[in-house]
Amino acid sequence: MTGTENRELKWYQVKEALTDWKTWPLVIFAICINVPNGGLVTFAAQIVSGLGYSPFRTTLLGMPTGLVMTFGAWSIAIPAAYLKNKRCLLAACSCLIPLVCCVLMMKLPRTNKSGLLAAYYCFYYYWAPYVVVTSLPFANTSGHTKKTTINALMFLGYCVANIIAPQFFIASEAPGYRTGYSAIMGFLVLGICMLALYGFGLRMENKKRDRMEAELRASGVDVDSQREAEMLMDKTDKEKVFFRYTY
Repeated sequence: MTGTENRELKWYQVKEALTDWKTWPLVIFAICINVPNGGLVTFAAQIVSGLGYSPFRTTLLGMPTGLVMTFGAWSIAIPAAYLKNKRCLLAACSCLIPLVCCVLMMKLPRTNKSGLLAAYYCFYYYWAPYVVVTSLPFANTSGHTKKTTINALMFLGYCVANIIAPQFFIASEAPGYRTGYSAIMGFLVLGICMLALYGFGLRMENKKRDRMEAELRASGVDVDSQREAEMLMDKTDKEKVFFRYTY
């Protein structure tokens, strides 16, 4: 029901993307979940070396982070592919892992190198919810121009997050970076709230459309033929009566 590619720029779809409430929880979430990315990646060497490791060992200890990100992405993406309408729930639950890591990085004593390093590694699980949420604009947006606009806004959110995140890691607070971890905590909580808003809103919208479809069937409308006719049209999800959202 998401339509086919259409290279014609349709300005009404751009306007609809900007005024559709469903766009902004995704964009805000993209900002929130990438604040850890901007902070941790930029200050990776300082965070690890701040635990007392040499420059060479710091480089070696930075290698497992990519594995954690890859494992995290698959660990959420695979269940999300088989469980119907559980993407927001899985993404929100996976945000709790970096949230706990924030607390550990701030509360564990600096002498507990192993604990701090383990928390640092698990921090990179933040990539898992981002991977799942990036699939939602593709699944929930019909109209090629509208879909392209929303994806561009999400990428803009990614860029904004990576610009602002390093500003929270203040040099004078090294190696604890309390402000940086506090900021990440705040953004993660906001991101979870955005997922809850998005998922609940789409669930209500699907129920509304189910009622509309039932009324059409009751009035004798050939619903199945109309649904097939809508599938390949370059119309937006708002315009397609039989479009259903994934959450």
